[in-house]
Amino acid sequence: MIAAPLYLTLHFPQLFPVAFPLIPMPEIRFEVQWPDGQHEICYSPSLIVQDYFEPGTCYDLDDFQERARTALKIASDRVQVKYGRPCGLAIGQLQTLEERIISYQGLSGAQVQFLRFLA
Repeated sequence: MIAAPLYLTLHFPQLFPVAFPLIPMPEIRFEVQWPDGQHEICYSPSLIVQDYFEPGTCYDLDDFQERARTALKIASDRVQVKYGRPCGLAIGQLQTLEERIISYQGLSGAQVQFLRFLA
């Protein structure tokens, strides 16, 4: 078997799937505080969430949901490009967040505070 140049394996992972288990995804965890004061540690298989959330910022429920949906969808898509299937953990995390958001919909002015990114 002839090894492909690194450039080709990085830019065309679907052509060289064997090379990619060697390069892990840059996953990250983050902590949020819900309107009732409960804290939750969340997961993303990509650092893309850092582009959508700012530590210490409070987000209205709808804004938080849209940001989480966008970031975790992009993260899952990146996993699909690399491994050939979407990220079940990202999809599950989004589902969990959306279920929690629904439970707070009746609260006037409810916000989610994005606390921090975890190493």
